[in-house]
Amino acid sequence: MRGPDFIIIGTMKGGTTALYDFICAHDHVLPASQKEIHYFSLYPYKSIEWYHQHFTEKDGAITGEASPTYFDMATTIVIPKLIEAQDNRAKLILMVRDPIERAISHYLHLCTVNKIASLRKIGMNSFFDRDFECALAQSSEVEVYLNQVLSFGLYYRKYMNFSSVFPQDKLLVLRNEWLLGQPQKTMDMVFDYLQLPQFSSPQFARLKYSAGTSEARLAPKIRAKLERFYSKDYDRFLTASKTKVATDTAYVSRPTAKQESTSGQDNIGSHVNAAVAIKNTPATEPVISESTRSIDNSVAVGHDGWLFLIGGRNTPLEYFNGSQSLDDQTIDSWRKLLQERAALCSSNGIRFAQLFVPDKLSIYPEYFCEYVNPAFGPLSRLGNKLMQLDRELYDSHVINPTGFLKKNRDNYPIYWKTDSHWGFTGCFLTYQLLCAYLGLQQNVDLGSRPRTEKVATMDFGSKFAPPLTELVSYYNFIKDSRRVYANDIVRFKEANALQNEVGLHVGSNVVYANDNAQNKVKIVLFGTSYSEYRPHLLTGMLAETVSELHFVWCTSIDFDYVNREKPDFLIAEIAERFIPTCPSNSFSLERYSDDILQRFRNEGA
Repeated sequence: MRGPDFIIIGTMKGGTTALYDFICAHDHVLPASQKEIHYFSLYPYKSIEWYHQHFTEKDGAITGEASPTYFDMATTIVIPKLIEAQDNRAKLILMVRDPIERAISHYLHLCTVNKIASLRKIGMNSFFDRDFECALAQSSEVEVYLNQVLSFGLYYRKYMNFSSVFPQDKLLVLRNEWLLGQPQKTMDMVFDYLQLPQFSSPQFARLKYSAGTSEARLAPKIRAKLERFYSKDYDRFLTASKTKVATDTAYVSRPTAKQESTSGQDNIGSHVNAAVAIKNTPATEPVISESTRSIDNSVAVGHDGWLFLIGGRNTPLEYFNGSQSLDDQTIDSWRKLLQERAALCSSNGIRFAQLFVPDKLSIYPEYFCEYVNPAFGPLSRLGNKLMQLDRELYDSHVINPTGFLKKNRDNYPIYWKTDSHWGFTGCFLTYQLLCAYLGLQQNVDLGSRPRTEKVATMDFGSKFAPPLTELVSYYNFIKDSRRVYANDIVRFKEANALQNEVGLHVGSNVVYANDNAQNKVKIVLFGTSYSEYRPHLLTGMLAETVSELHFVWCTSIDFDYVNREKPDFLIAEIAERFIPTCPSNSFSLERYSDDILQRFRNEGA
């Protein structure tokens, strides 16, 4: 017994049945005992002899099978490696289909063939209108099927797994549109690939194999949602597989940040229109390829010039690609930390809020050059576990703006392209959430404050040769407030032009007073560079909103400082990449400030 000469590896609802039937119509092809055997995906524990007994040998003829699960389940290289090891003479054929049409057909198949009652009950538009990110949790039957339907249409990573194992002459990629539009020409290509004599049949022109999804109507907003979900992956797949043609429509175009919004949803409206769009200036934008790494290998170039932090002390990529996971011990440490912070504040009549700032990979994962999943990120895992362990704690004290930022990312620029930080809009959206949570009246005038606009080399861009630049704008929000205090670290930085000195960030402390503030309250904010001691981000926004604003650059909290100042609100802000290292509640600002300045001066002496 021998194995197959060809294997159609997928995808489900991609046209594999039609393609297999067309191939088997050839005089020199013997079909297997059944079209789908699924040996390498579902039954690898069975013997190779069991697999080979499905095929018949005959001189001058070839044989093969078609199991879509080989591709649909190839999220790693395990299945490609199994095929290569057991049947390395077989030629592979991958048949794909427009992912939206494939998803519709898959849903209809589940309703009509599998007769899944829960799906038939809610209807197609309601099915695809569900939260795609929540579907990753698969906490309900509908979400299990939604996750499957969506993931089967993500081709790029699975294709790369196969192409890393099989050379081009052993992997033919076809598109369903070709078979439907030009069946004979497509089959000529297939027969030539399989080294068979050319063959024609009236069967090739029959349309009975079409799934008829054109009759299934998606609401325009649902189709647009699916386009946003699939466009990046599908475009990358078409490019990598060399099946992208000049007639491809704008469907595969990538979503881009817009400079202005045409609506006033979410109370952003014209207040955000002053924000400058994130973009690379054509005159200064270097031509670089995807997957390029920075000089120190800490930053990766994604699609459309987006830069992402992948290395350094925090190694965020290892969490988003699943190499690492936030462990239960760290999660429990966070739970206890937040409980202690809430209790200490409550005993002194202070309202406490823990603000988490999502990583750029959580907001724009489709712009990264490799597989990442926001659900694997530290913030998603921590948030989900905290909700399970102590829902009251989470609801009462945690602010996670991820969903709000993602909701608005296609209308407004949220993060800089060439830096880890958010720009005005990302910060302002979070400021809105924070004000709503604390019951503060927002300052809607912030978007019209003076700003400096220039082409600049941001932090990530500076790590490349030549440096990558971006058109950026820095706001000065200070109008009614005034800085009334700066500690020794801040004054030392300003006196010696060391404002951006990394070693002198933590411990920076400033205080702003605002006699004209609409909110007669005091806030103490412990935070990071997403807040800043300078007034161009969250610190500046809050200084223009409340009577008194204290900022301390640290993720840990100095409760001696808090108890001395007796604020109305204590806000602790931390970036997602710092979550794996749980902060503390025993920070001493005075001691740290003295030590770090003394150490810095000694090193510079």
